[in-house]
Parts: sequence; structure tokens; C-alpha cells
Amino acid sequence: YYTMKRLCLRLNLSSRSYLSGPRQFSTDVPRFEIAKAVHLLSCPSMSKRIKLIDVRSPLEFAKGHIPGAITLPLMDDHARKEVGTTYKKKGRFAAIQVGLSHVGPKLPKLIQCIKEEHKFEPNDDNQLLIYCSRGGMRSESIGWLLSLCGYKSAVLNKGYKSFRGHVVSSLD
Repeated sequence: YYTMKRLCLRLNLSSRSYLSGPRQFSTDVPRFEIAKAVHLLSCPSMSKRIKLIDVRSPLEFAKGHIPGAITLPLMDDHARKEVGTTYKKKGRFAAIQVGLSHVGPKLPKLIQCIKEEHKFEPNDDNQLLIYCSRGGMRSESIGWLLSLCGYKSAVLNKGYKSFRGHVVSSLD
């Protein structure tokens, strides 16, 4: 509770809204399948209200991304490599700790960037569709945080990997 209260204060949220706000708080972030995302993005009236957010590292984004996505990397390339190495050598919990040490200080700026640079406001009708490589911890954690802040967010199931698979299968 204390850590969440501190995070709310850093994000300019009241801990009261976190605990008893108008939205029912849930740790479950909705998930989109790639076919639904492609359909929504191809509809002109809907595509204006959807923002794709790629939270992978800059190198991952440079190698390929979903067209129209904005990049908000949680970690730089070095930090991502460090987390991966820690995961292989010491396990999941140790990797999470290393990841949090890199990501934690950046969270208020990420929220500010979505609001100020990309003009998305909490509690509006826009949908933020977040993805990482496989739809795992990076996208899920940011989806949870954005939901906590009042944004409508969802995670692309299986991440960029599902998009690549969708493109390849559509070429067959």
C-alpha cells in the first residue's frame, strides 16, 4: 500500500482515487487479439481514437514495429540486455528487480509524455493499445499503470510477435 501511495503521489494522483475512485480498480488489463486490432485500425472513425504504444527497446523498435505505433521504450537496449541476462542467470524475481530499478524512475515521465506530447487525456474515449515483444511483462505493467491513471488501455495479446505472424499468414 505504501509503495502504491508513493507512486500515486509521483504521478499526481490522489491515493484516495486509487483506493476508491470512480473506476473499479483491477489488476487485469484487457487484451486484444491482432485480428481485432487490425480491424479497428483499418476503420477511419476508430483509428483516430486508438494509439498504438510500443514499449520495447529502441533497437527492437528499429528492427520492426506496427505501422503508426509510437515508441515509449521502458528500457534502453543496455538495460533490456541486463534484465535478460539476469533472468537467465538468477531467475525471474531477480530480473524483475533489475527491471524495476531501470523502469521505476521513468514512469512519471512516460505518463506525462502520453498526456502532453501525444495529447491523450485520462478518462477520454481514446484507447491505448500497448505491445511489447510477446505481450508479457513490459506491456502488461504499463497497461496496468495507464489503467490506474484513468486511461483506457489494452495489451496486444502475444505482442509484436502476433503482428509478425499475422502479416506472414496474410501473405500466404
